[in-house]
Amino acid sequence: MLNFGKPHPNQTFVVVIFEKDLVNFSYKPHEYLKDKTVCIIGTVKIYKGMAEFIVKEENEIVIQ
Repeated sequence: MLNFGKPHPNQTFVVVIFEKDLVNFSYKPHEYLKDKTVCIIGTVKIYKGMAEFIVKEENEIVIQ
């Protein structure tokens, strides 16, 4: 899970990458994307009152 805005539990929104989808990445997202500006391609959903993206593939994250 990647938290944006503020640290958990006060984040603005989250990007969720399930463990089963990590094979679709050439890097470890939680390490490689830290402190980078990114664009997420996908649909925003609300889960427990929080905006989230579920990312399944590397090409859904574009580093700016």
